[in-house]
Amino acid sequence: MHKSDTFRMALGAPIIVGRRSYEHGEFRVQKADTFYGPELWNDEIGTNQLLLVADRRGVKPYLADAGGQIHVDQALANDVNLEGITLLGRDDKVDHQVGTNFAAVIHAGHFDAGFDDTDAWPELADGSRVAVIAIGDTDHGPAIVCWDRPPGAPGLPAIELRADLLRLVVTGSCTIGPRALGPLGFVLQQAGSVHDPSTPGPDGSRELWILAGRNPWSREAVTGLSSAVLSGVEDGLSRACAAAAA
Repeated sequence: MHKSDTFRMALGAPIIVGRRSYEHGEFRVQKADTFYGPELWNDEIGTNQLLLVADRRGVKPYLADAGGQIHVDQALANDVNLEGITLLGRDDKVDHQVGTNFAAVIHAGHFDAGFDDTDAWPELADGSRVAVIAIGDTDHGPAIVCWDRPPGAPGLPAIELRADLLRLVVTGSCTIGPRALGPLGFVLQQAGSVHDPSTPGPDGSRELWILAGRNPWSREAVTGLSSAVLSGVEDGLSRACAAAAA
């Protein structure tokens, strides 16, 4: 288990967690302090996944087996350089909760979803679908925005965000300013900088956005985005955060 909420998604190749195999673009959201089944990978097989821990208690995993924990602790000491990063203690208190805008149901401490099936995600005025997931600290935790932008969907204008952003293309393609990104292409951009306009490719674009905050933009900074689409995204953020705070 981890001491913080987590989001993990298979990238390129399947991952196995417990009894479930996750294909590319499928993801698992796990609540803090809940054990999950073993991950079946080793140094020969490896693993291809994105793992987001919602706060700085979550970097270190804790095993149900005390003997195995010794090996985990040693591996972290040998392989992970956390110099300059201030971590929270295992028992530090963080008010946290998981919420979504698409009524995901948590069972046995987690829920599964993915970019392979977006029908349950709310639809915006331009035909795009957007799922929003809030994890971690109920006021300042990260927000995960999953976009399904179909072929021919209008582009997004240049915007300025108040939060750091990791933007990853899961399937399809997307042009962001002068850069054309295909599957697994990504952009990492700091808060306060202007993001170039973007357009989905001929097959559309399914993108994962990880925002390091829950108040990422102002209406003054996204003047080219249609009010209906902007309102749809804002509503998704509001619903997810409200569900998390409930």
